[in-house]
Formats: sequence, structure tokens, C-alpha cells
Amino acid sequence: MADCIMVGRDLARVAAYWSVHAEAPFAAASEEFLRFVEPRMRAAGPQGAEDAERASTCYTEWLLFDRPSFQGSTLLECYAADPPRDAPVAMVARVRQVARTQFFSRFAVSYQDPLSGFAIMRDLADGRRYHVLDPAVASDPAWATGTVSERIGCVDGTWLMVGRVRLHDRASPAESALDGPGTLHNEDLVVKPEAVDAGIFLRTVRDVIGSNGRYRELTSFAREDGVDAESRIGAEGPASEGCGADAVPTTSSPSSHGISGR
Repeated sequence: MADCIMVGRDLARVAAYWSVHAEAPFAAASEEFLRFVEPRMRAAGPQGAEDAERASTCYTEWLLFDRPSFQGSTLLECYAADPPRDAPVAMVARVRQVARTQFFSRFAVSYQDPLSGFAIMRDLADGRRYHVLDPAVASDPAWATGTVSERIGCVDGTWLMVGRVRLHDRASPAESALDGPGTLHNEDLVVKPEAVDAGIFLRTVRDVIGSNGRYRELTSFAREDGVDAESRIGAEGPASEGCGADAVPTTSSPSSHGISGR
């Protein structure tokens, strides 16, 4: 059975492949990301480095999974369709499954099994339930309430977290259904009309790390070390530090939200 570490290494290898290919559209993608998200970048020092790292982590996930880069295909889809000759067959097979099935959404957690690392998560977009391998969600009792936003994919019949950005909003699904992180806010139609087509991931990122993000002041971050440096992609992206350790925000909507990441 595929696990999060194995698939994470596969995807890090894909990112490393694109990071050394000059034809990848890093400059245009970086400009597009910065223009929409407007990430907060504080002054030099530890806080500034953390801001840069979080922005780069989000940028990398968006560029790899969501942004059409070549003839309407994402970098992940391009790699899956035409992998390098030296790529292991089993690894390519897993990457292709991720490319076909991955998506980012907001979920309500209805069951946790810390021993197995699985949680039952209901997609708030369509009500569908997924049995997801995600030890972090499965083992934290606090995440049994509120909503979790993350990217999942199916490999060898197992759904598991495949992204690097995970967000927990303490507000209940009912409280955040219309105006939670990643939703289309009324003010977006005025100040960011392109948000209509931006997608839930990019809107979520703007909400929690953007200078004008609705939940920026209500978001706290926990740092997860040990992420392979190969996961970096687009060295000239929005943050010079590249993609480093995972950033998991915890958010809260204005009423009862409290957003955290891990």
C-alpha cells in the first residue's frame, strides 16, 4: 500500500525535475502568484524568513498541481505524460495516479483512527466521504471539529494527503460554509474579480498569507521540519528561500474561526 512518505518523495522528485528545466514558466507563474496572493513579507530576520518560506511552499504546490503551464496541462500532468527515461516505473505509476485524482478542498472530519493513521473526511463541496491516510489529522483530537483544508489523491486504492499545505479552521462547517477560507467573498468581486476563476487553493492561500487576506490576523502556523530540499521548485519564485518545511495554518473566521496550519 502506498503511504504518505513514499508518495511525498515521488512528488519531490517531480518538483526537482522541473526545478532544473529552464523551459518551465517560473517567471510568469511567480508574477501571477504574487499579483493575486500579495503575500505578506515582513522585514528581514526570522519572521521575514518564515513569511518567505510559507509563500514559497504555497507557490510550489499551486505551480505543480493547479496552474496550467503547457497546453493546458500542469507540471505534474506533463511529467506523468512524458516522464524522463530514468524515472522508476513504479514511481511514474504512482505519479500518474496522483495526477488523475488529486484535488484540494475543505473537509469535515467525522472519524479518526490514530493507530492506522486514517480519518474519514467529508468533502464540503459535494458531501462525498473519503477514507484518507493522514496521520496528522487522524491523531489530533482538536481536528475532529471544524474543517480541514488540504490536497488529497488516490494511489493504489488509498486516498492520502499529497500536498504540503494543510489548514484547520476551528469554526464549524455550518459557520464557515458561506464565508470560510477559500470561499468567494463579497469583497472579492470588487477588489479581486479574478478570484472567481482562481480556484479554491489560491483563494485559500490569499486568505491566510496575503497582506490583505481576510484571515491573516487569525492564522497561526506550526512548523514541520524534515522536508526534503528536493521538494523545492522554481528557485526564482516568489520567495528566494524556495519551498522548505511544511507550513500548516490554523485559521478562524471572524466569528469563531481560529486557523492553524501544520
